[in-house]
Amino acid sequence: MDWTLEVVVLPVSDLDAAVTFYATGSASTWTTTPAPSTCTSPS
Repeated sequence: MDWTLEVVVLPVSDLDAAVTFYATGSASTWTTTPAPSTCTSPS
């Protein structure tokens, strides 16, 4: 299994404004891809 970690660094000039913006939400939506389940349920 190949593991990847993807990080996007966004430099900002006003940290407080950036934290407020991302904490309260933005116009875009965040998307994530859940990892496939490796656990098997008992039958």
